[in-house]
Amino acid sequence: MVIGDGPNGKAMRQMAQANIRFLGHQPDSVVADHMQRCRGLIFPPEEDFGITPVEAQAAGAPVIAYAKGGQAETVVNQRTGLLFEHQTVDSLVQSVKQLHDSVNQFLPSVLSAHAEKFSIRRFQLQFERCIETVWAEFQAETALPETALTGKSTPKITL
Repeated sequence: MVIGDGPNGKAMRQMAQANIRFLGHQPDSVVADHMQRCRGLIFPPEEDFGITPVEAQAAGAPVIAYAKGGQAETVVNQRTGLLFEHQTVDSLVQSVKQLHDSVNQFLPSVLSAHAEKFSIRRFQLQFERCIETVWAEFQAETALPETALTGKSTPKITL
């Protein structure tokens, strides 16, 4: 199944064999349903980030992806999917066969837990922690000494 449209869609439809179905653009609910039921997602382009492989992993689907770009960071080879080194038909076919032979090694719970690392909520929490840390450091660096506030010096203890 091929979901979505792209500049090469017409050419791909013309050269596709009978076992390939093109669904075109679909609503998110249909895409999510297919991702939850598929054996794996094939993602051959090089993308800066590539949200689609993360969404597939969140749905419990392993990903076959080109080992360059963002997916090289979001797909963990042999754990959440398979990465292929060369954008060639042979390299992709080899990865599809490998996934077919080892599909049971990819546990949906592991895949979705890994995808959670890229969630909006996790980003927000990490961002909040970063801001809190920087703010605390700023306050510590710019705090006035005790004597400036009270006119008294704090006692020094020496051992």
